[in-house]
Amino acid sequence: MQKKVYQVVTKAQLRALATTVRHDILDRLTALGPLSVRQRAEALGRQPTAIYQHLKKLEQLGLVRGKRSSGREPGRPAMVYEAAGSIIRLTNAAKRNENRKALAKIVRVSSMQAARDLDAAFSNPLRRVTGALRNHTFFRAISAPSRARLARINALLQELEDLTWSPDPNPGPLISVAWFVAPLKPPRKS
Repeated sequence: MQKKVYQVVTKAQLRALATTVRHDILDRLTALGPLSVRQRAEALGRQPTAIYQHLKKLEQLGLVRGKRSSGREPGRPAMVYEAAGSIIRLTNAAKRNENRKALAKIVRVSSMQAARDLDAAFSNPLRRVTGALRNHTFFRAISAPSRARLARINALLQELEDLTWSPDPNPGPLISVAWFVAPLKPPRKS
C-alpha cells in the first residue's frame, strides 16, 4: 500500500499541533485510521463534545478530512474523520527558521505527552520492560558520532519510523514512540 505523506507547512497548522489534544487526535488518526467522533473520543478517553471542535479546526486547516460514514451504526450516518495523509511530516516546516518557536512548542507538547504516556504505562497490565516484546522504556544519551555513524543512526531511525507508520496486519495494543535528535553546542575550550 502506497503511503501518502502530508507536509505540515502553514503557521496555523503548526499552531494547531502545538496543543496536546489536537496533536494526540492527529497521532491517533494516523495510527487507528478513520473513526467517528464517538469512536475517536473513546480512543482518547474523552467525551465526544470535548474533541468535536478540535476535529473541526483540524479539518478547517486541512490536517484531517471528514466524510459521512457508510452507516454501519444505527441511526443517521456518523461523520468519520481521517488524517490528511498516512504519514504526517513537519520536515518542510523545520527548514524555515521562522517556524522555530512553533516547532519548539510542538516538541515540548510532544515530549510532555510522551512523559505522560510513559508514566501512565506503569499501571498498565500490558507493560513489559524486558525482552523482545518490551513496550515500556526510556532512552537518552549524548554521543559524538562520526559522519558514518550518524548516517547509520539516521538509517535506523528511518527504519523505526517506517515500521511505526506502517499499518500492522495483526495489530496489538497501541504504543507511544518518541525520539529527539539535536546537535549540541561544542564545549568551550579553556
